[in-house]
Amino acid sequence: MVANLSDPPLLQTIDRNNNTLINPTPNTMTTKELILQKLDLVPEPVLRAILKLLDAYPTPRRQWSPHFFERTAGAWQGEKLVRAPQETQPERPLFD
Repeated sequence: MVANLSDPPLLQTIDRNNNTLINPTPNTMTTKELILQKLDLVPEPVLRAILKLLDAYPTPRRQWSPHFFERTAGAWQGEKLVRAPQETQPERPLFD
């Protein structure tokens, strides 16, 4: 995602390699690049709060390995599996 031109202006940051000011243009940087650039300016308590938010963000679920089902379909060697009869469920009240 690229930063929106209507975003607030960037703070100038110092290139620590040669002690020069960096003034990137927001329309050429991704949101991730903008965040990484500003991290040095953020106080530690705020960084801890951001880390808690990131830790709470759901990670992508693991996927089945390629060809998993093709390799395992029909591999059951035990007795035949039979689904038990399903009992009648009570009717639930309707929502208003």
